[in-house]
Amino acid sequence: MNFAGEASRACLKISFLTDPAQPAVEKGLACLQGSGEHPGGAVKAERSVAQSKLRGDCHVLLEAARTAQSAAGKREKEVIVQSPLMPLPAVLQKQLIESNLLPKERWLASFCQSEKTQRRQVLVYVRQTGTRDIQERIETVLKNAGLRVITLYSSVDPRKREAWIDRHADVDVLITNPRLVATGLDLVNFASVVFAEVEYSLYVLWQALRRVWRLGQTQPVKAVFAVYKDAMEAQALALMPRRSGRG
Repeated sequence: MNFAGEASRACLKISFLTDPAQPAVEKGLACLQGSGEHPGGAVKAERSVAQSKLRGDCHVLLEAARTAQSAAGKREKEVIVQSPLMPLPAVLQKQLIESNLLPKERWLASFCQSEKTQRRQVLVYVRQTGTRDIQERIETVLKNAGLRVITLYSSVDPRKREAWIDRHADVDVLITNPRLVATGLDLVNFASVVFAEVEYSLYVLWQALRRVWRLGQTQPVKAVFAVYKDAMEAQALALMPRRSGRG
């Protein structure tokens, strides 16, 4: 085996993976390949000593280079497969909503109807407003229950949201993501707040509540967290007092 040649290739590979201009690697590579700058016996002896000194290090470099090559080969063979999201007919098709109400949706419709009889407007917060947007479904469920409902989407300019809400002040229910109204808005027209989905950020949660519970509110504020018993959301809700230092 031509050790000098193998070691030189190892040094070359490692220098490429780290720093092509690394002085120590270049010096070792020059010693192993032989430098013609200083011909003579003394230089040959110096080269021999350098080769012996670097032999152990080059073993390590050679193994590292082989390992890196193997890992690179495996990465080249990897194929990333992107599959489309699973369709949810019960969520996407309005005609299926009435016959496929979830227990939480059935409760929410009943709660909002009860609040309406008491002349209390309801603010419903939902977290899934992106890829799995459920706002349209919730709005349909509540409209089918005879309620006047409007949804505040992120497409509404933040500077115009308060005016937009004022224009719909006569609705029974407003649906939105709590992060859209977490700061700078007065929603004192609404006396009842329902978190249809738990917001995991304590800061956003408290700010969303304070949109209603603030100066100008004329009714007792009611805050409800709608979760299924023993579900992950219920467990997360139970942990929140500890995170806020209140439990």
